[in-house]
Amino acid sequence: TYTEITSDVYRNYIKQYVVRIGPWKETVVQVNNNYMPTDLVKKLSLKLKVLIVEPVLRDIKAMRMQISHPYTYRNENEFLHLNFSQDPDKEYEYWINEIGIDGLFTDFTGSLHNYQEWTSPLSETSKSPRQLLGQIVSLVIPYAKA
Repeated sequence: TYTEITSDVYRNYIKQYVVRIGPWKETVVQVNNNYMPTDLVKKLSLKLKVLIVEPVLRDIKAMRMQISHPYTYRNENEFLHLNFSQDPDKEYEYWINEIGIDGLFTDFTGSLHNYQEWTSPLSETSKSPRQLLGQIVSLVIPYAKA
């Protein structure tokens, strides 16, 4: 149950092997009447790495785990909050650039890929699969268990 997996006992157990977690996005930023409090986040200039919305998230941060890849980002209007004018690119922009997540789960990889292509600071030559794989490996190596 949710209560079990958010208990101190469970968190103490998983901290032995968990580096990052991926919570449901609405546990990170609370939604009210299908609107997200984007003005509050902008005013406080918070990034996800320091954002504390729920006591569970505060505890997870205290255990030195990162909250980096919330879920699930979907293109259907019923899942896009009204702040984003039914535009998934606006939702990606909010979470990636305003909140500061380093990853996310989506059921619509094509639209996320298009967003990344339109907004990527990488030059065309640095987008080769071999170079991207090398960048991914360099990010993962520090977390490799001996």
